[in-house]
Amino acid sequence: MKKKIFAALAASVMLCGLLTAPAAADTAAAEEKKTAVTQPVSSDEIREKELFGLSVDASAFTLNVGETRELKVSLNTDYYLADSLHFYSDDQSVAWVYPYIGGHVIGTSAGTAAIQVSARLDKNKVILSPEDNGERSVTVKVTVTEPTLSESQKAALKRLEEAEQNGRGFYLRERAVITGAISADAPRLTLDEVNRIVDPSQPCEKVWKALMDAQIYPDYYDTGDPTSLVYWLDNRGQEVIGIQDFSMIHYSRTDETGVLLEVQYLYPEPSHGTAGAEDSLNISEEIKDHFRVYEIYSDAETKPERRLVQDFKSIMRIYNTSPRFAFTAYNNIDDILASNLVPAKYYVVEDAAGELKFYNEEYTEMISTRYAEVGGSRKQLPYVDLPAKALERFRNPDFAKTYISPDAEVENVYWLSGESSMMGTAIYYRTSAGDYVYYNYYAIGEALFPVEMFCAYQQAITDEIAKYPESGGGINIADVWDLSAYQLKELSSAKPGDANCDGSIDVSDAVLIARFAAEDREATMTDQGRQNADVTHDGNVDGQDSTKILQYIAKKISLEDLVK
Repeated sequence: MKKKIFAALAASVMLCGLLTAPAAADTAAAEEKKTAVTQPVSSDEIREKELFGLSVDASAFTLNVGETRELKVSLNTDYYLADSLHFYSDDQSVAWVYPYIGGHVIGTSAGTAAIQVSARLDKNKVILSPEDNGERSVTVKVTVTEPTLSESQKAALKRLEEAEQNGRGFYLRERAVITGAISADAPRLTLDEVNRIVDPSQPCEKVWKALMDAQIYPDYYDTGDPTSLVYWLDNRGQEVIGIQDFSMIHYSRTDETGVLLEVQYLYPEPSHGTAGAEDSLNISEEIKDHFRVYEIYSDAETKPERRLVQDFKSIMRIYNTSPRFAFTAYNNIDDILASNLVPAKYYVVEDAAGELKFYNEEYTEMISTRYAEVGGSRKQLPYVDLPAKALERFRNPDFAKTYISPDAEVENVYWLSGESSMMGTAIYYRTSAGDYVYYNYYAIGEALFPVEMFCAYQQAITDEIAKYPESGGGINIADVWDLSAYQLKELSSAKPGDANCDGSIDVSDAVLIARFAAEDREATMTDQGRQNADVTHDGNVDGQDSTKILQYIAKKISLEDLVK
């Protein structure tokens, strides 16, 4: 018997060793293979041209206005994350470079600018100090000079610059035509060509670079939020290809007056779906498990078992779409989700420390390559901007009862928003009181619409944008409609007779008033309750109010009599 016990113990120990020892050995071996990196950590230690496996083919060069040059970058993927390359111009009005696509620099106006080329070291391949985020950068100085222009060219360039001042970006192709860098009849992309180039199975940077290689000069670069490139497929801008931020490529078509006729999302491949049990809040346990950390535990007394070692605080699903495009095309969530207007879904996971992390549908973490100047240094921005107020409303379980109807029961909630808040964030509430859309946008603040009115509002915005194509869509949407009726505000709890503010008028209100009038210390009322209780409107809460409420309950008087 003892031999059997010892044999079982030995087998258990061996099994434990098989589960843990190789992993530790592999980890140690992996650490031995890593290269320690100590080259500059602080952002002010930026090097020119070359730095530890990251190099550019020039430390400085000169362009004429309208000319372009492609930077040749060498990145050693033995150390760096292959998809982390990022370009940044400290003055896009002088030298334009698209942040995520390999190095096409276009001279936009005379002056000097610094192009910063950055990449992130792979922490699985190198050893970094705890305070080192792994980003390394080299800089290239660009001098842009005015070409020799005729008087007519100078006048045309001045008109173009004035048009750009009314918008928020640059007409890159037109600038190149005016300065003679390309001819006015230079070939444009066609929709067939775009469809051949756009391959949803390829990484986005490869798709975008292929488009830029096919037509180096986009028609327009919008520096707003989100940033975007626009290619016209015709000379009038009625058919366009838009490349928005670091998320999607779409085709849109308008009529002669600018009214939107068609939108197609080309990249990433749309994930069709219909409204149902799962929404932004209701997420299956199978999906949630992808964001939890487990370990296999065993010892001499315990069989190997899977144990949870790290859970998340919260999780939500974002349907990545433009609210304006979606609600201009459709008037309900079912049709939106079944269309090609939702090219992707994201998961936003709040970890144990309260940090928000973003994941795609393959459960791969999405790291932002967007930066902003903060206090003289570059700060990495979140992958998706989630407005704080919208997030607060979304997390409020009583939102519908507070803002829609005291009796509203929520059936589904859908967070609809594009990268970097494409024309705002919309939260669609399907409730027993009807469908409503909460809308958050910096130009108007917070608003709440019945869905049919939200669709009408988005159509009005689309129509207004079409009137001013030269502005690049930069209209003030707060001026499109009088939104005073739709500003978000709590439902009033003022209801004559409802002394206890429970939403109804019954005997309990009359009893509470009688007790309150008799100075029963346990009979308390809120300020609103006292206002509701004074149905005789004499400024007092007393037995007369209680009697009048009992008359209403007995249907001897109407609700209007309580209000008078």
